[in-house]
Amino acid sequence: MVINCATLPDHLIQSELFGHVKGSFSGAERNRAGLVAQAEGGTLVLDEIGEASPSLQANLLRLLQEKESRPVGSDRILQVDVRFVAATNRHLLEEVQAGRFREDLYARLNRCVVRMPPLRERREDILPLARHFVATLTGKPPRFTPALALALLRFGWPGNARSLQTMVERMAIEQGCDEPLSVPSWLESELQQLVRCGRDSGQPVVAASQVPQPNRPQKADIQAALQRNGGNVSDTAESMGVARNTLYRWLKKWDIDPNDSRD
Repeated sequence: MVINCATLPDHLIQSELFGHVKGSFSGAERNRAGLVAQAEGGTLVLDEIGEASPSLQANLLRLLQEKESRPVGSDRILQVDVRFVAATNRHLLEEVQAGRFREDLYARLNRCVVRMPPLRERREDILPLARHFVATLTGKPPRFTPALALALLRFGWPGNARSLQTMVERMAIEQGCDEPLSVPSWLESELQQLVRCGRDSGQPVVAASQVPQPNRPQKADIQAALQRNGGNVSDTAESMGVARNTLYRWLKKWDIDPNDSRD
């Protein structure tokens, strides 16, 4: 079960978390199990915990500390068997020091911390993610030209995967999937705009440099790609982000026989 801590109104906190019994307040026409009870034996994700209101923080502190919940309007206290996972894009220790987040709640949550690196620190994920987003949208495995792949890899992505998804989906809508996706005319201005937004938000970014133009690979590059793909032309073209016809033209130019790379 998931709670979005940024959107939970204060007057609904206890009912949403712990549920309520029939007649406990106006409109409570039946018993209702809260999110904590629904997550019994499983996991309750506290998403955007850094956005939690003071009231929600107080309720969560008691829940984590006592491992008990009581539905609104009930005298019955229930024991809780739930794993709690909290997620945030804020630096919680700084929020504590600024007085916006309870220190005692931070201490309860700060048991096992997993840091998700930003996209700029895991560039090996950029192209697989981009292909996944396009394939999900179109239902077809996408291909990228080398120039586009290089442009995506070189950018800092201050908006992380969301920015990447928005951009490659726009390319797929505009260009279709019959040919490899190529560098669109608007890409440079969009990357520059993302850089400005990243600077305004205080996020460290890698500035977008001039978007590269397609470069024909050298003979050794093609032979190495064929070797990695066991001489399969279709797989090699896809791994290089080019159309199969384009690869065939390069093979002819360099007088390369794919059979030489097959097992």
